[in-house]
Amino acid sequence: FLQINTQNSHESFKEKGTTTSLKMVGRSAFGKAAIGLKNKNQTDLLLANSRFINSTISDSNIISPPKESAETKRLLFQRDRALLALQQHLRLSTEKSLQLLTTNPSLYTDVPSLSLKLLYLLNELNIPRSRLVRMLETHPTLTTRVILDSEANLSSTLQVLQEELDLRYADLKAIITKSSNLPTLLNYGRSNLKRKIRLYTSGYLSITPSVMTQLICTESRMLQMNPVLATQVINILRNTLNMSRDDIVTMLQRDKLLLCYHPTENTKPTIDYLMGDDSQIGHVLGLVLRKSESTLLLPASISEEQQNIEEEKQQLIKSRIKDLLIRYPAILSCGVTTHLQPILSFLRNDVGCTDYQLGRMLYRRGNILTLSLDSLKRKVDYFNTVLSLTEEEGEEIESAEKNGSEEETNSSDICSGEKEAEQKDPVKVYESYRDEYGTKLSHILATSPDVLTLSLKGNLQPKFQYIIDTFLVPPSPRARSIADGNGHLHLHACQKQQLSKIFQSRPQLLVLSLEKNWKPKVQYLSSSEEAGGAGLSPNQVWDWWVAYPHMMSFTLEKIEERVNVVKKIIRNKRISTTSTDFWWQSLNDNVEGETTMVLEANFLGWKEKKWRTWVEFNQ
Repeated sequence: FLQINTQNSHESFKEKGTTTSLKMVGRSAFGKAAIGLKNKNQTDLLLANSRFINSTISDSNIISPPKESAETKRLLFQRDRALLALQQHLRLSTEKSLQLLTTNPSLYTDVPSLSLKLLYLLNELNIPRSRLVRMLETHPTLTTRVILDSEANLSSTLQVLQEELDLRYADLKAIITKSSNLPTLLNYGRSNLKRKIRLYTSGYLSITPSVMTQLICTESRMLQMNPVLATQVINILRNTLNMSRDDIVTMLQRDKLLLCYHPTENTKPTIDYLMGDDSQIGHVLGLVLRKSESTLLLPASISEEQQNIEEEKQQLIKSRIKDLLIRYPAILSCGVTTHLQPILSFLRNDVGCTDYQLGRMLYRRGNILTLSLDSLKRKVDYFNTVLSLTEEEGEEIESAEKNGSEEETNSSDICSGEKEAEQKDPVKVYESYRDEYGTKLSHILATSPDVLTLSLKGNLQPKFQYIIDTFLVPPSPRARSIADGNGHLHLHACQKQQLSKIFQSRPQLLVLSLEKNWKPKVQYLSSSEEAGGAGLSPNQVWDWWVAYPHMMSFTLEKIEERVNVVKKIIRNKRISTTSTDFWWQSLNDNVEGETTMVLEANFLGWKEKKWRTWVEFNQ
């Protein structure tokens, strides 16, 4: 075929309009195109395609077709060849092939022979047909660039990857056949690809080729970084937080795009904000007692030691910020004014977290700072509603403010010397921070901050719905409709209090799996003895759970072991049980004298020594 000016042909094609141009592709055009095809099946297929195209075009849209130019004919002929290549080599339907060519016209305007390029990708690069089709569907633009690229460049890219990462043929084949990021890898410029890879594998980081291969296959966008800016990011982490090579590599493994962040727009401002007085994040992290260290437990400062104490505090705060970023490096991608400040303001003002509670939350689950503010608000509103946390909050706050004002009035007479003496006791200062309650919700979140990272629709709502359906409402369709359009639960006041009591006492239960943890335990406890269960009714299981919320935190194996021992003792003593009593209540009625041997509802949590003593006494 003659070489044509791609740009002019494409513009001519666009000016005449897709509908008009497609109409010009009649049987004569397809017949002429079919002359060069030796295979009769290919000729029949091409003619069938012409009928398909003509059948999809309305004659009413065409008044008088313009005269076909030679360039237009050649352009349409290349389109037909590309259509046939997609059908033959990738086994796409006619409709799918036309859609793909319409979306990416460069597949036939800029590629002399799409058929030869597809054969090269399939046979020479060994890209599986299904993989190539998936690449075209999920990354059409990137894959089109790969197809448009020359065979020499594609081969050179794979050669750079193989040489720089010390890949065996099997490793390279695994990348080609399995990596979902193959289109991105093949689109990197050959001139900078080697330099980018060497920034990771040599110099300060010196990441091993095997680890680097794994990182690239997981997230190929990490090679989009600018080597100069990436070096600045490394230097900022080293100089401001004293991070070692291992620390930065650990961060990279957790966030592959770490070195893609801009040093002066992301990394440096975020670190300065975390350590500055504006955010107080460093301050609240320093309050938390971990490994016998807290800024509150440093010795009371006197004038000549003031500087040393402040230096120790700053070092502790820096180490806490460093640990926070090593565990959750994605924080560096969060904007200060657009993300971090609104999140902290919400946790302080709306949730009511105290400094110590906020420090505990961030120390244990710092990725809370990376969550969406809208997502946090929805979860907080849901907790307040389902656990009735705000119904009595107003009265408690009003009472606390009144008591606080009275204490403030009384404390005005305390001499400054007594205040200084109290401040010099670091233990009392620490305990005052630690014991500050905040709100009911802030107490729950400080105890188990993981609940904020759980999905609302996929995790939290099904758990509460399961509890309500199983224990709190009758098994009728109408009774199970306990949530209105706003998500408010229609339960009795007593049931709300019971539900709130459980998860205020043990919020960690919300983190446990519904399918793998809650349901098997409830099924065992509520199954009959003949079926190998504990023989309790759902009401008894719920009453036990309310009386001892920790019971659901024990493993099913431990629950079965201790319950079976108790039931065996009851059978051996031939004690009769009733349907309204727990089996241990029936057992306690027969205990004479030894009140210490009474079986309590929390027997699942007894230490092994106390449990063995009780078992030996009753055997």
